[in-house]
Amino acid sequence: MSGKDGINVKDFLIGGLIGGIVGSVTALLLAPKSGKELRGDLNEHVDVMKEKGSQWKDVAYEKGIEIGNVAKDKKRCPC
Repeated sequence: MSGKDGINVKDFLIGGLIGGIVGSVTALLLAPKSGKELRGDLNEHVDVMKEKGSQWKDVAYEKGIEIGNVAKDKKRCPC
């Protein structure tokens, strides 16, 4: 998934995720809201991120199983 000179997809996605989190937190902290509203927004965004993380974990688990099955099939094949 990576080129000889480039970054791999995993590093790119991690960087994008970290950048998105930092940008979201910065936007929330600089927004002109009361403390109560800000805490509510932060809690809401944390819940959304937890849900997305759970979904990504499930997808990664399924893809890992698929890749493992393909590897097993290739191991069995005398091709």
